[in-house]
Amino acid sequence: MQQTKKNQGFTLIELMVTIAVMGIIATIAAPSFRELMQQRRIENSIQDFEKIIMQARYDAVLLRKKVTINFSGTGAISPTNLYWSVTNSDDNLIFRNFTCSSNKWVGVEVAGIKKLEFSPKGSVDLLKTTTDSNNNTTTSNVTLTVVEIELSNSKAKKFIEITPFGKISSSKESKEGTGCS
Repeated sequence: MQQTKKNQGFTLIELMVTIAVMGIIATIAAPSFRELMQQRRIENSIQDFEKIIMQARYDAVLLRKKVTINFSGTGAISPTNLYWSVTNSDDNLIFRNFTCSSNKWVGVEVAGIKKLEFSPKGSVDLLKTTTDSNNNTTTSNVTLTVVEIELSNSKAKKFIEITPFGKISSSKESKEGTGCS
């Protein structure tokens, strides 16, 4: 009687083909994974930012004091001063002030925003900082109808809307061009 011996394990060729196929799949999947990570980073940042805005509004009403969110630099956090900044250099923070014109929302970008301030009533003001040719810095309030804050990078955009009365909401789409009355 003849006994046959079964092969155990893989040949070198089988292993090399398997590794080559895995390498091709990884090369194809890497850009998608990178895009997914950028979208996740924006989503996490917008959630964090929205929580800070809500906390500032609630604190202003609760403490009956102005509460300020500072967008540049760092400092000592207190009940009336909070700090938030974009954590990644690829991310952009854009402020737009919206008005209702011809039954559509029209946004105008507002540059130089350094602070967002909630009053004891919960309403909101944007504080704009400008520097003149003599390096004199002035801070002024921006008159608001509705402010939209866009946080974006090359792969993702998210928006936070704040009404003058302090109502806060987030969305995936800008309100630019949508209907109003």
